[in-house]
Formats: sequence, structure tokens, C-alpha cells
Amino acid sequence: LALQTLLTLAVLECIGWFLGSSSSAVLEDPETRALNARFYEPDPDLMVRLRPNASFEYRSVRAELDSVMRTNPDGFRGPPWTAPVDDALRVLVLGDSVTFGLGLDDGEEWPAVARTLLEESLGRRVQLRSLAVPGYSTEQGRVLAERHLRDTPASFRPHIVVCGFGFNDGYLRDAPDAAVSAGQRSTA
Repeated sequence: LALQTLLTLAVLECIGWFLGSSSSAVLEDPETRALNARFYEPDPDLMVRLRPNASFEYRSVRAELDSVMRTNPDGFRGPPWTAPVDDALRVLVLGDSVTFGLGLDDGEEWPAVARTLLEESLGRRVQLRSLAVPGYSTEQGRVLAERHLRDTPASFRPHIVVCGFGFNDGYLRDAPDAAVSAGQRSTA
């Protein structure tokens, strides 16, 4: 119930944000540009990717909702990845800012909560890798998943893949899938 409530609130927050601001005004904001420069780095296939070992404070309009978020050495949220364990359930999560947990402290994002709940209910270790990146569309997630599965040792083959994408496909409608696949944003 708590997870459902949290996801509902996150979705409502995103709807309000998208309806309340224009994308160009948000992207031109000096604070947003500075955050993006600290948090992202260029990627030839995906336009941008998260910087490895990055740490930043997310400032909300309400100070009590401020949070600190970090990326691991592989450039994703969560603890550093460990070698796969044979008897562990391996889960790969793809997604955008909601799945990343933008605005939540480390360990509060739904993939981290889901891992804990799965371990408790299954009585088994769960190795979860979250490839969620704020701003990514499903096409960028597809490209990232293919890259990850191609470049990761065969020992980490997920038993389960969970996709958690939301508004970015519509919000980034000026960047067609072909442009995203080519690592470019359309000017149309």
C-alpha cells in the first residue's frame, strides 16, 4: 500500500510539473543547466548518461522534501554492483525519473524498496540493477538495455526485467525514436 501511494504521488507530481512549465523554460533555467552538467555526461548513443560516482542535492520547493542522490561507479543509482551470485534472483530495472526516484533519498526509490520486499517475501537474495535515468524515453531504455546485456558478463543475465517509463515519451515527442537511437535530438 505504501509503495502504491508513493508511486501515485510521484505520478501526480510529474503531471503537475509537466502541465505547469514549458520544457524550454525549464531547460534554460541556470540552476537546471548547472545540475545537468554535474549529473549527466554526453553519450554517443543515448544523448546523455549519468555520471559515475556523482552526488548531488535535489532541492524541492518544500525544504523538507530536499534529498541527496548518488550514482555508483557504473553511473547508476544504487549500491556498487557485485558479481552475480548463482542462487540469487537477478532483476534488471529500466526507467525514467520516477523509477530513478528523483527527489528521494538513496534507498527510498521503488527499485530499492522492491528489492527489500522481494528478499523478505522470497527468503532469497535479490541482485537488482537499476538502469533508470531521469529524462529517458522507452527508446533510450531499449538502447541502454541492449548495451548493458551485450557488455555485461554472461553471468549476470536477469531472470526478470521490469520497465518503468512514464511521461518522457510524450514530453520528448520532438525527439523521434530514430533520433534518440542516433543520439540526437530533433529540431522539428
